[in-house]
Amino acid sequence: MSPPAYSVAMGASVEVDVPEIEGDGMSLPLPAAAPPNGYVLEEVFVAGTAKRFMSAAEPDDGHWTVGADGEAPFRTRLIVRRPTDVADFSGTVIVEWFNVTVIEASPEWTYLVDEVGREGHAYVGVSAQRQGVEGGATVLDVDVDDDVVADAGVSTDTGGLKNTDPARYGSLTHPGDAYSFDMFAKIGHLLAENPERILGDLVPERIIAAGESQSAAFVATFINAIHPIDPVFDGFLVHSRSVIAAPVDGDYARVRVEAGFHGVGGEVPSATLIRDDIDVPVLIFITETDLTALRYALVRQPDTDHLRTWEVAGTAHADVQLLRTIVGGHRDAMLGDLLGCGAINTGPHKEVLSAAFHHLVDWVAGGDPPPVAPRIQMVEAEGHDVDPLIARNDLGMAIGGVRNPLTDVPVFIPTGDRGGVDPAGVDGDVCALFGSTRQLSAETLARVHGSGEAYVAAFRESAHAQVDAGFLLLADAEALIAEAEENRKLFEM
Repeated sequence: MSPPAYSVAMGASVEVDVPEIEGDGMSLPLPAAAPPNGYVLEEVFVAGTAKRFMSAAEPDDGHWTVGADGEAPFRTRLIVRRPTDVADFSGTVIVEWFNVTVIEASPEWTYLVDEVGREGHAYVGVSAQRQGVEGGATVLDVDVDDDVVADAGVSTDTGGLKNTDPARYGSLTHPGDAYSFDMFAKIGHLLAENPERILGDLVPERIIAAGESQSAAFVATFINAIHPIDPVFDGFLVHSRSVIAAPVDGDYARVRVEAGFHGVGGEVPSATLIRDDIDVPVLIFITETDLTALRYALVRQPDTDHLRTWEVAGTAHADVQLLRTIVGGHRDAMLGDLLGCGAINTGPHKEVLSAAFHHLVDWVAGGDPPPVAPRIQMVEAEGHDVDPLIARNDLGMAIGGVRNPLTDVPVFIPTGDRGGVDPAGVDGDVCALFGSTRQLSAETLARVHGSGEAYVAAFRESAHAQVDAGFLLLADAEALIAEAEENRKLFEM
């Protein structure tokens, strides 16, 4: 039976208000990087009626067919970060689907905050999923160093907004993740049709949806199922997706079990591509961890006129950048001790993602697509039912993929794996998402690079080469070169 037709009903039917300052003030998703200078931070409540969908087909090629299947009221919140001066606004709004794998989190904001500030983009984060609003079980649990986290003013309570601060958030209501797709679409329509209700005097020229990890699974489904019938977003960033897309009924936990996130073989009933007839730009950003532990290697797909994939060497699904935002400090692998993980990945995730998003914005605005990127090389593992592994050089660095000076002129060897080259399972183990880092000894550094001076010169050459290739922005290249100057001392240890 064909699903019922879906009709868009947006605009004035959605209520928007700025909440009164009650309780302890707005609860920001972690990591809560401070807005750039010249930005205002606001919290907005949005209420309306959202549809849920029924699925006529969810084929693995992404050509999904869905229709409306009932509706329910919702009231959720947005976090808005925007330039105060209209003259500073680029015309681009990034809309992040908050991640709820451990706690409600905003990884896109954390990785892209510098690029957002440099370009003058506006940002809207959405509490799109039920767990962030109502609370309940998360996909992963994590033990943190409570003293350090408390000193940083961070709460790790997973009870949901309305339970952790009922005075401020008690009016929120989320009918369930099956409704989250239409809720997210309604935010897009508000930004496109009534931007003054969220962005003040700013008028968007392009609106880009983004999501990382579990949120990427939901954004992938939005692309496959919702965008064809409700094309509100002008482009998509699918960041660190796995082999699966979320089902239209919102039951991500079910398909996650089916996916077998163990880094080993076996069929995946819910493996899903991004549909190949998408009509707006889509950029897929993939780390080493995604290829192996999250099994993305099983759903690799070629670039098209509207799709680009960057697989980035030396990167992990999560890394030290997320912790630096909370507690400060330098690119220090041992910040992983806060999670009980030891030395976690210190790789070039943030810098390459900034370049990727920079290209995506230009692409959405009618410019050239991002550069075509080489894929990370994979090798067959022993046994017919074992997923392929990442090919590595004699230092343990991934071969192929998007490069930058941290991987091509290394003093540390960051990878997306835990405990060597074998991928680790991620069921219940958050450390498996943070990869690992190994520091090269002074003897190895001398063998590979010669002197500290030669290392810095080679690093600088690599940085500028990657800027020319389009995989690194000049501002980030200069910051990395300054880090290389600091790392010169490692040759004397």
